Amino acid sequence: MIEIDLAVELGSSASRVWDVTGNFNGLPDWHPWVASSVLEPAAGGVGRRVVNVGGTAGRRELVERLVSFDAARREYAYTIVGGTPAPFADYVGRLRVVPRGDDRCVLEYHARFAAAPGATEDEARERIRTFYASGLANLPRLFGA
Repeated sequence: MIEIDLAVELGSSASRVWDVTGNFNGLPDWHPWVASSVLEPAAGGVGRRVVNVGGTAGRRELVERLVSFDAARREYAYTIVGGTPAPFADYVGRLRVVPRGDDRCVLEYHARFAAAPGATEDEARERIRTFYASGLANLPRLFGA
């Protein structure tokens, strides 16, 4: 399995950042590559259909399912269950907002996945890394550095 960890320190309270990033359907509110997100039923729970338009992969659509959600800990995890073919498989992502005092926090992102058949680990890693690096790079514009 491949794992990626990314983080960004932000100049806002954890609760303020969580109000935006903790919304499972709110990716378009903070990620510049996400054109839309629509909640829909998913086997075993809540799902979302996400349309991404940024990066080198062009327009693509992913179907995702919420795996866990803990508002008190300010974290959720999700898995990708379908959509446009991608260079990764068996994907589980986790987003967490950690307080660092009253007016600072760190948003942490962790992903675990495998390379899809016919793709290399480098291709899979780069697709996930560039997507989340772009989103995390946008957060200081919304919340301060």
